[in-house]
Amino acid sequence: MADKSKNRIAYCVLRIRYAIRNTQYVTLLLIILLGFGLRLVNAEAFSFWTDEGLTPLRSGYPVGEILSNRIVIQEGVTKDTHPPFFYLLVHFSRQLWGETDFAFRYPSLLASVLALPLAYQLGRRLHRRPLGLLFAGLMAINPLQIWYANEARQYALLVLLTLGATYVLWRALAREAAVFVFPAEFGAKTTTGAGSGLNYREEIRVKQRNTRFWGADSIFIDLILYFLLAGLALYTQYTTFFLAAGQSFFWLWLLWRKGYRKLLAGAAVAALLLAIPLIPFTVPRFFKGYEANFYYVSPLIMLQDVYRFFALGRSVDYLAPAITLITLAGLGLALLGLYAARPNLRRLFLLVYLLAVVFGLMAGSLVKPMYQGVRHIMIGSPAFLLLMAWGVIYAARRAFTPYPATLLKVVWRLLLVLGLFTAVAGPAISLNNYFARDRFIKDDYRAMIRFIEANAGENDVVVYNNAILLPLHQHYQTRADVALTALPVYPYRADDATVSQLEALAQTYDRIWFVTERPADKRDEAGLVESWLEEHLPRVGQYTFPSATSIVRTQVYVTGPVATGNLPENGRPLAITWPGLPPLAGIALNFSQPVTLPALWFDLFWANQPIPGAGVALRFNLQGADGRAWWAQQALPLGNGWPEMEGLVRQSYYLPLPPGTPPGRYTLLAQPFTAGQDDALGEPQPLAEIELAGDFREVAGWPAAVFQNGVTLQQIEMPDTVARPGHNLPLTLYWKVGAERPDLWYELEVVGPDGAVLRQQSGPPGAPWLAAWPAGLYLSERTSLYFPPETAPGVYRLRWRLLEAGKTVPGRPFWRPWSSEKVVAGRVTVQPWPLETRLPDGVNTLAEARFGEAIELAGFALARPSADELALTLYWRATAAPPQNYFSFVHLVNEKGEIVAQKGFVPAGGLRPTKGWRAGEIIADPYTLLLPPDLPPGAYALRVGLYRPDDGTRPLVTFQGQPQPDNQLKLTDLTLPILVTTPQKE
Repeated sequence: MADKSKNRIAYCVLRIRYAIRNTQYVTLLLIILLGFGLRLVNAEAFSFWTDEGLTPLRSGYPVGEILSNRIVIQEGVTKDTHPPFFYLLVHFSRQLWGETDFAFRYPSLLASVLALPLAYQLGRRLHRRPLGLLFAGLMAINPLQIWYANEARQYALLVLLTLGATYVLWRALAREAAVFVFPAEFGAKTTTGAGSGLNYREEIRVKQRNTRFWGADSIFIDLILYFLLAGLALYTQYTTFFLAAGQSFFWLWLLWRKGYRKLLAGAAVAALLLAIPLIPFTVPRFFKGYEANFYYVSPLIMLQDVYRFFALGRSVDYLAPAITLITLAGLGLALLGLYAARPNLRRLFLLVYLLAVVFGLMAGSLVKPMYQGVRHIMIGSPAFLLLMAWGVIYAARRAFTPYPATLLKVVWRLLLVLGLFTAVAGPAISLNNYFARDRFIKDDYRAMIRFIEANAGENDVVVYNNAILLPLHQHYQTRADVALTALPVYPYRADDATVSQLEALAQTYDRIWFVTERPADKRDEAGLVESWLEEHLPRVGQYTFPSATSIVRTQVYVTGPVATGNLPENGRPLAITWPGLPPLAGIALNFSQPVTLPALWFDLFWANQPIPGAGVALRFNLQGADGRAWWAQQALPLGNGWPEMEGLVRQSYYLPLPPGTPPGRYTLLAQPFTAGQDDALGEPQPLAEIELAGDFREVAGWPAAVFQNGVTLQQIEMPDTVARPGHNLPLTLYWKVGAERPDLWYELEVVGPDGAVLRQQSGPPGAPWLAAWPAGLYLSERTSLYFPPETAPGVYRLRWRLLEAGKTVPGRPFWRPWSSEKVVAGRVTVQPWPLETRLPDGVNTLAEARFGEAIELAGFALARPSADELALTLYWRATAAPPQNYFSFVHLVNEKGEIVAQKGFVPAGGLRPTKGWRAGEIIADPYTLLLPPDLPPGAYALRVGLYRPDDGTRPLVTFQGQPQPDNQLKLTDLTLPILVTTPQKE
């Protein structure tokens, strides 16, 4: 039985090997596609960070300037810490692919994908095909490789080049070492010749390879390839020197053993010649002071970074216990792989690949700090993944080898399961964080720059405290009218000249947008620039954006006097008074009309008394020609920094215009309110008439529908794609007009799962007052989709038809090559309301309180009234599906039957029209009645009922079989108002 079991296992192993051999290239292709997909999905999701901003700058220089390693920042010339090869590559690739974030990152992405088949070849040559496939698979899903594949920096290219150089070295080394070190791995069972362990044909083949100087398998060709790849890697990042130095001992041993003394000397001379051009850049910098942001890192931390970051990347919390266990398990798996990588030559080869750069930076840091993050040592990251893969292969071989001891087999199988879990679960957690969690987002300078440009006025300047960020801003800059500078000017330190420059900016510009990140080289260590701005200019806004390694923040300051005796020349007098606020005396619009900018900046001039309370703020609206308020913007509280001085107090405000704001004339309205409570302190008052020119910005992303006349439905924006019966789903449409159009009209149909049209609506795109659409106009339109209460659950399609001058314009989705009269774009899923048939605890139940034939009031819950409001929840029950819609109402009446407070609306806050109720369903219907401030003390009663919204007819109301007066039900009696007393101190 034991022999049969062994034979069965051996047969299974042979079948697995045969399957791998015959499917290896299909499997490798799937691995490459997986790696490409994981690297592609987030390639443009994150902003460039500080160092990435230098890539567009330096790669845009002429070739000669790139080779010089110089970077010009303001008035200073600095030397880049990285050699030129990557920037030369991007210099030519940007001419092919453009200058988007994705285009700049694509060389890194492509290099990372090309490393996958190379990893397979290295693993296959080191051991066998299964190792190559597993190694390539771990590289494909490795979070660190994916992270740097999505950066416009040189690290992914560096991994590819050094991996290629390592493969070439091992190919040469393996041919020489085959006879002397590990002959059994060349597949021979019989021995011929001098005990080599090779069969006759393989031995002849090895001897031929070892004696051949030229040819694809010659050591000379391998040496040339190694010099080419390692040289390019050295000109990509200087740390390649440590790896090349470690691997040079293998070349020394190999060439010396083969007797190529002259070739060895020539290789040494070639290496020296290859390194000489880099000496002026590297040697002087090595003996200079600390680099910006560099500090000493202990060797223990560097070694921890090896097994942590190499396995799980940068998007996990390494202090979490589960992550600690996974990283330790990964280290154990790599150590098992190192044990399996016998003989010692192979182990030494992999250890040099893994740790040469680590120990090189440790030694260099004795002179000055040279390590500042895993990117500086990630050359060795493939070696760690290779050892992990080898550990899994070794455990699998032991787990499926017939051992006499059953317990030992169980242990190996448990180790195999643990190894596979470690190799897959860790990257899965890290990649989920990378793709889905904002905590691990890269510094979002892109969002900050876009925010500044969307809110800057006509005469604004952006001031960076850290001049190194200027190239990053220039990469994302779209508004040439917004000035850009940095203070202190690079490379000078902050001093009296910086103060003079700040004063000049304050006299020249209306607003200063200050980006607070300080220079890493401590040129403004005391924060002189920010201190001066805070002391001399009022700050009207501070905005912080997501970041991982620094604080991405901008603060906006307004220039000019805080108080003035008279309105400025562009001022318009006002005479507006609100209770408790100083009179509003005037307004000055700080923009030209018609407005082409995405934000409106204006000044309001107030009388200096009385000083408004700290909780008072303003709400601004733009009212269109149709009398509808298009949106609201809340301003800062008025009482912040109110100056106590004579004259008029000047306060600056801005109103951002949402994308696609229609052109036309608008009225700017203002209304005071209590911040945090949203209580209005007066009626809205008009401030000025404003004419908008419309939005002509470029729109990113694929359009939802494309029509043959050049009009595109650019985007369909919904707060949710799931609705309930009775919902009115808000809908914002964004249109783009390619050429001037005189007469446009669209029709929208909501099509059900059965193909039937649920509803239709139509209108002109954008605002109803538009009669013509100029070319290039980007236009938003706010509408909604109403789903009647009786709407059946299912997926509903949105079908569009565009008409120009009454004639249908064919269209298509962006991905479809042919057009049709109607285009399906957008879907909404209608889900039924959860069926609730039980009353919650604590409800006052009612028996036989009927409202018509299909509705009864099952109970109510009344909270203890406060001094100013009364909270009540009605619980309706449908005894059958109601045939029509009713509004519910609540009346608070006094002893004379007079209504002192009331409220009525569609039940459940407008969400549950009665026609959508199901038999036996309980519907919660909450109300909050605001009590009059002058409510006299006395007895009051609560009455409820239903009525038809079209004619006010009420259904018959009976309670325990008795008809109720006025078809309304009295719920309870109350004594109001509730007196609120303040406890007295003893």
